[in-house]
Amino acid sequence: VKDDSDSDTVTFAGSISTGNGYMDVFADHIIVDNDVVINTGSESMQLRARRVNNLAQLENLSPLLFPIRDVSIDIGTNAELRGDSIYLVAQSEDRSLAEALGISNEVNNFIIEPLAGQVDNLLALPVKVLVKQYSSSVTIQDGATIVGTGTVGIYSTATADSSGSASGSIVSIGYAQANATSTVEIQENVTISASDALVVTSDGAATAAISASAARAADSTPNPGKRQFAGAAAASYANLKSTITVAETAVLTAGKTANIIANGDAYSEADAETGLFSDGNAALAFAFEFSDAEVTTTVDGTVQANLQDGSVVKIEINPLVCLLYTSDAADEL
Repeated sequence: VKDDSDSDTVTFAGSISTGNGYMDVFADHIIVDNDVVINTGSESMQLRARRVNNLAQLENLSPLLFPIRDVSIDIGTNAELRGDSIYLVAQSEDRSLAEALGISNEVNNFIIEPLAGQVDNLLALPVKVLVKQYSSSVTIQDGATIVGTGTVGIYSTATADSSGSASGSIVSIGYAQANATSTVEIQENVTISASDALVVTSDGAATAAISASAARAADSTPNPGKRQFAGAAAASYANLKSTITVAETAVLTAGKTANIIANGDAYSEADAETGLFSDGNAALAFAFEFSDAEVTTTVDGTVQANLQDGSVVKIEINPLVCLLYTSDAADEL
């Protein structure tokens, strides 16, 4: 399945047994109907709903851009997934050229990014509007069962990047909006069992960055009338939602470790500047930044990690947090 403007859907309407054969499915939307059983035996299963944009930097050069990219995995009521390792992966992402090509951070920071910035400035027009809507979801409906003799991984990722600039000699206006929504919903009476590790993650990132400039030069186009002015306005809005919900009667069991984590990052930046000769009348610049973020992990059900032999437990310590113990507390320890 290509990352194109068309939406592709794979639907499992009947039960399938691969006879210990590996299964790998790619589409924008993957649906397993109610009561359907998919069994890969001793082999693994990967269901990947993905729409990855590897040309985000080039796409953002457009003066007007309104892409909508959504992906989803829906496991129906009382459906069953059985196999070795089972992975449900939903991705709706913007990626930089460096990420797509595997370029090191040093090369990206000192070569790719400066060149991309120069190209953006050369192609900037007086008006730019970037509005991106990315969403990714994994839904496991009531009574569904997922049993893996290896690892079970459920991942949802949504990353939107609306970054650009507008430039003119009289007036410049720029607006950037990035909406990223990543959700994992595990409904009532769901059973998920992994003999090894169990991982459930939701990752979201929304970046909205815009600059607008209106600077006069000797060869700039004069505005009508004798009174010269320049104006620039920029506004950015980053809207992020990254959530995981485990219903009260759901049971998640891992033979080794179990991790359920929601992460998110919202970044909003707007910059406006104007320049005018000393005999000009007015140069005005306005910049507005807005952001909204919801990052939650809600576990009302049962999660059990049995920590069998070979389990890797990582204890994380935040060095920025200082704990002060009194002498009484030290005696109790």
